[in-house]
Amino acid sequence: IPPGTRSLLGLGLKFCIRYPKPTNNTCKTFERLRDDIRRINFFTKNPPDMEKPFNPKLYIRSGTKFDPADEDVEQAIDNFEREYRRTQRRYNKPTAPNIT
Repeated sequence: IPPGTRSLLGLGLKFCIRYPKPTNNTCKTFERLRDDIRRINFFTKNPPDMEKPFNPKLYIRSGTKFDPADEDVEQAIDNFEREYRRTQRRYNKPTAPNIT
């Protein structure tokens, strides 16, 4: 029996373990946001040629990395991410675990 099991079983069946801190990892979220904005920016500046017939076999591979957007757009993304992370640090306080 692992240590602490007897004291855990004495807490009742409705006891839920609380983890020590939230798992709000937003690194991948901001990477995806940045990629989506760059893709939209690319197609806004380079619209498809409507005179040529549509070819459904043409597509953009999912791993394609687009060039950075305009400087003001990239700056706005950086400012948004910085402000979001500042707010997240303020409100995501680690909680103490309820099992010792």
